[in-house]
Amino acid sequence: SDSRYEDAARKLCSVSAELTTQFNTVVSAEDIALYGALLGLATLDRSELRSLVLDGHDFKGRLELIPPLRDALRHYVRAEY
Repeated sequence: SDSRYEDAARKLCSVSAELTTQFNTVVSAEDIALYGALLGLATLDRSELRSLVLDGHDFKGRLELIPPLRDALRHYVRAEY
């Protein structure tokens, strides 16, 4: 169901940087950024996408690891198609 994907997006966006470094052999920071951003794009409205994904304290730096994805999300949030 969609609520599980939304819940996953929220959880991925709140993963701390310390936790990412502890488990980097299991999942990379880039993977967390990719899956969190895509799930957020699929399930969150634009304002939540901006606050949790693009401007989120824990997630913003991680999203910088994938500049094309970050830029695409910015364009989507601003409705610049």
